[in-house]
Amino acid sequence: MKTKLKIDELLKLYQSRNFDKAEKIAISLSKEDPNNSFAWKVLGLIYLTKNKLALSLEANKKALKIFSNDPEIYNNMGNTLSKLLRYDQAKFYYQNAINIKPDFFIAYYNLANLLKLEGKLDEAIKNYQLSIRIKPDYAEAHFNLGNSFKQQAKFIDAEKSYKQAIFHKPNFAEAYHNLGVIFKEKGEFIDAEKSCRRAISLKSDYAEAYHNLGVIQQIKGELENAKKNYQISVKIKPDYAESYRHLALVKKFNTKDNDYLNMKKLYLSNKLSKKQRCHICFGLAKANEDMKNIKKAFDYYQEGNSLRKKELDYHINEDKQKFERLKLNFEKIFNYSLNTNEFKSNIKPIFIVGMPRSGTTLIEQIISSHPDVLGGGELPYIEQLGDLISIGQTMINLNTIIKFRNSYLEKIKPLLNNKSIITDKMPQNFRYIGLISVAFPEAKIIHVKRNAAAVCWSNYKQYFSSNNIRYNYSMNDVVEYYKLYNNLMRFWKKTIDNEIYDIDYDLLTTSRELSIKKLINHLGLNWNNSCLFPENNNRIVLTASNLQIRKHIYKGSSQKYLVYEDFFKNEFKKLDNL
Repeated sequence: MKTKLKIDELLKLYQSRNFDKAEKIAISLSKEDPNNSFAWKVLGLIYLTKNKLALSLEANKKALKIFSNDPEIYNNMGNTLSKLLRYDQAKFYYQNAINIKPDFFIAYYNLANLLKLEGKLDEAIKNYQLSIRIKPDYAEAHFNLGNSFKQQAKFIDAEKSYKQAIFHKPNFAEAYHNLGVIFKEKGEFIDAEKSCRRAISLKSDYAEAYHNLGVIQQIKGELENAKKNYQISVKIKPDYAESYRHLALVKKFNTKDNDYLNMKKLYLSNKLSKKQRCHICFGLAKANEDMKNIKKAFDYYQEGNSLRKKELDYHINEDKQKFERLKLNFEKIFNYSLNTNEFKSNIKPIFIVGMPRSGTTLIEQIISSHPDVLGGGELPYIEQLGDLISIGQTMINLNTIIKFRNSYLEKIKPLLNNKSIITDKMPQNFRYIGLISVAFPEAKIIHVKRNAAAVCWSNYKQYFSSNNIRYNYSMNDVVEYYKLYNNLMRFWKKTIDNEIYDIDYDLLTTSRELSIKKLINHLGLNWNNSCLFPENNNRIVLTASNLQIRKHIYKGSSQKYLVYEDFFKNEFKKLDNL
C-alpha cells in the first residue's frame, strides 16, 4: 500500500513538473524495489528533462530490462538517444515502440522529427501523416508537417498543414508566424502581414515574427516600418544577427548610431555561432560603407563571405563541369526543336536573363510597367523542370520537350491575372537558354549586360538567402563564374535560332528613352509612356534589388565598386577583354 501511495504521489509531482521532489521519490522507490520499472521509467524522463542524458539512458535501460514490452520506455529511450545525437539507435527504439503499439502516434511523431533533422523529408512527412491519421487533432504534428513541406518549397501543402494546426490549436503563435512566411513566399503580402501580426498578438516577445513582419514591409517598400520592427526584434533577442543584417539594409549609419554600436558589441562578444557571425559581418560591412570606412567595410565583407563559403562548401569546379554538360548536351536537345506553328499558346513568356545583380530587376520593372504585361518575378520553374534535361540526366526525346513546355505553361497560368504576356526574371535561366529556345520558339529572350567588375563586386557584397547561389562568396569564384557565364552566352548566340536581345544596363542609364523604346519595340508591344518611369511601378519585388528599383534610373551605379578596386586588382584583370 505504501508503494502504491508513493507511485501516485510520484505521478502527481511529475505531471505538475515538480521534478526535484519527483526525482527524490523515484530514487527512493527504486532503492526499495529495484524491479519497479515505473520508478526507473519516470527517473529516465526526469533526467531527460534536466538534460542529464547519461543518467536518463541508464534509467531507461533498467526500466526496459524489467519490462521489455512497454512502448513508452522505448519511446523515451529514443528521445534520450536523439538528444545524444545517436540517431540510428534512436530510430531503432522508436520503431520498436511502434511495433509494440502500432497506434502510438507520439512515437511516429518523434521518429518524424528525427528524420526531418537528418534532412530525410519524404520519410519525415510519411511519419507525420501516420501520426495525424491516428490522432487527427495533433496540432504539433500538423505544424511540423507544414515545416517539412516548407523546406521542400511545397507552399500550398505547407499552408494547408499550418491552417490545420491553427484549427486544432487556435492560439498557436508559431503556426500563425510560419503561415505568414508561406504567404510571403507566395507573394500574398496582405495575408502574410496579418498572420505575423496575429502571431505577435498571441506572443508579444516573438522576435522572429517581428523580424518577418519587417521583411514583408521591406519588400513592400515601407522602410520606416521595417526598420522599427527589426529594432523591436533585436531588442527582444539581442543576438538576432540576421535581423541586424536586414536592419543594416534599410537605414544609414553613423559612428554614434546605437544599432551600429550594438552590432559591434555583438561581433566582439565571441558568443556567436559561425552563421550569426556571418550575418553580423555583412551588417557591419554595410554600416561602415555608409560611414565611408572602406577598409573596415572590406574586412567585414571578406570575413562574412569566407564564413558563408565554408557553410555552403562550394567549389567552382562544380559549375565548370555543369556548364560543359550544358553545352555538350544541347546538340541532342536541338534535334527536338518545336515548331511555332504546331505548338501554339495564348501565353507569351518573356525571359529576362543575365548575371544576378546585372540589372534584370530594373528591366522587368520597365517591361511590366506596360499595361499588357504581367511581371512574374524570379520564377523557379525552368530550373525545377528543366535542369536534368539540360545536363543530360533525363532521356531526351520529343515527348520530354513537350512535357517540359506544357508543365511550365501550367505552372505560370495561375499567375497571369487575365493577361497573356508574362516576364520570367530568373537571371540564372541564362544556363537554360538552349532548352528555352527549343521548347518556346515564340518566347522573347532579353539578356541584360553590365560592367563586369561592377557585377562581380555587387555579387560579392550581397548575402543571398537562397543556398542555390553559391559561387559569390569568394571574389576569385565570382570572377571565374562570370567567365563561365560569358563563355556560355557566346555559345548560345552561335548555336540557337532564337534571337537573344542584348540590353546594356550602363547605356540604359545614360540614354534611357532611346534604350527603352528600342526594347519595347523589339518585344512587339505598342508604345506606352509609363515604361519610361519604372520607379512608379508599384508591383512588389522580392529580389535583393527591391530598394533600388523604387528610385529613378540614375547614372554611376556601376562605378561604386571603384572604391574597392585596389583590393581586387588581380581578380579584376581576369575580366579584361571579356
